[in-house]
Amino acid sequence: MKKLLPQLAVFIGLSSMGSAQTLEDFPCNVPYTPSAGFTINAPCVNVTTAGLTNIFGTGSCGSGVFAQPDGWGWFQGDGSTVTIDYNTTTGDPILSILTIVTTPCTFSAVTCADNNGTGGNESVTINTVAGTFYLIMIEEFFGGTTSGCLQLTSPVSGCTDPGSLNYNPLATVSDGSCTYPGPVYLQPTTGLLSSFSGACPVSTANGTYYDDGGAAANYVNGTNLIYRTFCPSTAGTCVNMNFTSFATENGIDYLTVSNGPAQNSPAIVQAPTTNAFGEITGTPALPFSFQSTNTSGCLTVRYSSDFSITDYGWSAVISNVACAEAQPAENSDCSAATAICSNTTFNDNSNGPGLDAGEGCDACLTGEVFSNWYTYTIQTGGTLGLSITPNAAADYDFTLYRGTCGGLVERCSFSDVVGNTGLGNGAVDTSEPVTGDSWVSTMNVVAGEVYFLLVNSWTAGGPGFNLNWTLTSGASLDCTVLPIELSIFEAEYSPEARGTDIYWKTETEKDNDYFIVEKSRDGTNFEKLFRVEGAGNSSDPIDYFAFDPNVEPGYTYYRLKQVDINGDFEYSEVISIHALSDDLDKMTLTPNPASSTTEVFFNNYKQESATLSIMNAQGIVVMQEEIACAKGGNTVTLDLKDYRGGIYFVSIITDNKTYTGKLVKN
Repeated sequence: MKKLLPQLAVFIGLSSMGSAQTLEDFPCNVPYTPSAGFTINAPCVNVTTAGLTNIFGTGSCGSGVFAQPDGWGWFQGDGSTVTIDYNTTTGDPILSILTIVTTPCTFSAVTCADNNGTGGNESVTINTVAGTFYLIMIEEFFGGTTSGCLQLTSPVSGCTDPGSLNYNPLATVSDGSCTYPGPVYLQPTTGLLSSFSGACPVSTANGTYYDDGGAAANYVNGTNLIYRTFCPSTAGTCVNMNFTSFATENGIDYLTVSNGPAQNSPAIVQAPTTNAFGEITGTPALPFSFQSTNTSGCLTVRYSSDFSITDYGWSAVISNVACAEAQPAENSDCSAATAICSNTTFNDNSNGPGLDAGEGCDACLTGEVFSNWYTYTIQTGGTLGLSITPNAAADYDFTLYRGTCGGLVERCSFSDVVGNTGLGNGAVDTSEPVTGDSWVSTMNVVAGEVYFLLVNSWTAGGPGFNLNWTLTSGASLDCTVLPIELSIFEAEYSPEARGTDIYWKTETEKDNDYFIVEKSRDGTNFEKLFRVEGAGNSSDPIDYFAFDPNVEPGYTYYRLKQVDINGDFEYSEVISIHALSDDLDKMTLTPNPASSTTEVFFNNYKQESATLSIMNAQGIVVMQEEIACAKGGNTVTLDLKDYRGGIYFVSIITDNKTYTGKLVKN
């Protein structure tokens, strides 16, 4: 009956190595200089026990009384699962694996294999420990010699898909690292709907952007400042565009890259641009890249060519990179539309095009720039009108959908008129292009109908607006957010606690059983965070608090699921916080060293006042003042003209954090 190899003793070590991988005599016969160890994932090595000394009279993994020459080798574990294969050419081998227990050299069996078949191959698999030496013993069961090929293999992690950009032909186990070619985007040559916008904005994490000729052909002549916009697809990231080729008619055909989602967003002026307009032309040194620092995280590219010479154009790789400025979460996507519950006038800021920048590119609009989404339900039927009044001179457009986001388009205005717009003012048309007068007709509405309203600023910066309702013939609005009166629902990230404080307040409650606080990383897929019991019925204000201790860098979204006693439930609006990783959550000074002025950049987690201080190298505070901080990215300009040359320390103290930095004044 077969048995396992007993403990053996007297192994002198593997400190001296030759150059060949081969089998040796029993290593505890002194003096002994072992050969080079066998290498994991190396080609198969031909070995033999011929000429080696018989040490044990019986097989290590089997019965038998034959004298068996023993062949010994070794390898060092790397923490992976290793398979040892002995492919036999002569003999009936026994394969055994041992490991060192103590020094000088007590070792014991790990495993062995003997398939009892003449000429059979042997194979064992073990989980190795990194740095541990393992012994390999091969012997011939019937007392003669055995020859064959010995190979050690371990799974190689990587991308096993040949269609991937980072395919590894040596990989045997896919580790989830595969990356695939992103979509291809071409430069449009004509504008949509009589505008300069050549294509719907896209939200993307990767892709390749070519001139209109693509990867193989030259661009065409006669393109007049047509643009397209690229936005990030993940909150907390900004678009980066890395140009790997570029050739246009020098000084005539040019490209500009602008910082933001609008056609009039400021051009980025940096190498290799040729002038203050940010124009790139000719054959600049490669590669070069541009990255958005706009709150939207978007880049807008415009192109112009004359009617003579063409060239092969350009190619640029698009990616998303982590950034302090990022796509705002609020209601810039239809999925996070703000519920309107009455005909009360309201004011709202214009945020970004959202994480689905192209969702408003239908009907008479060519996409979102600085947008907000709203939803409401008709409580009683009648006639509905509205007016949108910009807070400053700006071109606002809108689309009104019935039923769902992107549903049936009832009204739309894409007019380029700066000023008020809306439904009413005597208009009789239901949709209008760029040449319209900004007004479309009012509409008859029926109780129970649900609407989604997109309000979009075409002007860079989006100054915000007031929206006024005009409801006649008995029309009224309602919402179906919560069967409670929820006056406050907010979340604030605490960088010191690395968690989120969540607070909500109800003014009244009726049959309110409990709340579920839900959490999401993408704003779409939510999971239960914890349950908070409700008050049942109450006519008094009630405050609720919760704390989320596990917050990762980037945007985190929260919503309330309110559940009635009878099991009915409704959801609140979606709110968010933006937590920065340690390498981004810090203050930067640019330029530094500085001669006359420097810009202080830092992130803040809420709107508040903070203290800005400058201290010299002797520890004396030379300047201190209160500054107003916005939620998100902040910039402060320091005037250094009256400061002596030397080292200064700048600090900004907020409620949540103190930022510090060293400044050198030339």
